Amino acid sequence: MTKMLETLITADLDLSFFKKVQHRLKIEIDGYAVDRRVLSPEKLRRKCRNIEILISEYETIDRILIEESQKLQFIGCCRGGVGTAVDIEAATERGIVVTYTPGRNSNAVADFTIGLLLDLTRNITKTDNLIKSREMTSYKGSAPSFYKDTIWGLDENSPLVRYRGTSLKGKNLGIIGFGRIGKLVAEKAKVLGLQILVFDPYYDEQADKYYDVKTESLEILLKKSDFVSLSCKLTEETRGIISRKELSLMKSTSYLINTARGALINEEDLCRALSSKKIAGAALDVVQVEPIPPDSPLLDIDNIILTPHIAGSSEEVKRVTSEMMARNIEEFLAGKVPENIANPKLYPAS
Repeated sequence: MTKMLETLITADLDLSFFKKVQHRLKIEIDGYAVDRRVLSPEKLRRKCRNIEILISEYETIDRILIEESQKLQFIGCCRGGVGTAVDIEAATERGIVVTYTPGRNSNAVADFTIGLLLDLTRNITKTDNLIKSREMTSYKGSAPSFYKDTIWGLDENSPLVRYRGTSLKGKNLGIIGFGRIGKLVAEKAKVLGLQILVFDPYYDEQADKYYDVKTESLEILLKKSDFVSLSCKLTEETRGIISRKELSLMKSTSYLINTARGALINEEDLCRALSSKKIAGAALDVVQVEPIPPDSPLLDIDNIILTPHIAGSSEEVKRVTSEMMARNIEEFLAGKVPENIANPKLYPAS
């Protein structure tokens, strides 16, 4: 009889995708998967002393835990940026396989990016807020009494004029970072008629004939783009990639969107550019300090949309994550190299 492996799952997963391996796993579910609370480091270490398989999402799996968990064989990190949650070097030293779920929320983030793009250009959130705050419900404009179609007025102060948007077709969308998310944003944006410019030193346009995009230097992209979207990872190279100099290169009619990481933008410089109307507007799903402090100057700026880091959160993400992690475990138990392995050096090159 095959021994069942002691398994701890703290990630919010759909275990129906684990049917093929459930007979091999003795599963305990705790932490975020139960009550939306992340286990403390001390409690997680205690629970992992006899665990052979650990599947987590938000917990930090550090060197101390790895060295104390003498039976641990497999770590499944339900995130794309596995290095921020797991000490991969420590796991590799112990011979522990680390897998992750790259791209699990890429489509969700790309959808959200397009949503922000439309919101910025058509004043959706702004006018919704004006109506719900009742600032716009009592407007009496110059619409003739006999003209029944437009009830909000026609004069220069009417919503029809004040909040006139701009169409996307024929405009340039500059994407900084052309990985999974950047490519999905490009695909969706092309359907809307946007021309795509890309800045990514690691993207080989000649080797990739699938995407009809034009690569540019960062300076040229910023000068040409009507919209700039950040889809790159946060590294020492990209930290503050949008600061005073870069903002000064953008058109006064252009918009900036960030669904990646808050530290990619110098917020002080952005506030200055927005307040002075150096750029037309911005939409940030991420900021440098989260949750955003109540005294943040970003909150006092009119031409900005702020959302609470929810771009990667959709109902479908749970399903995709569960499928990917179940496949990772299946391959591990079958003695194969998991497709999404973070430390492939554990397996001899074939």
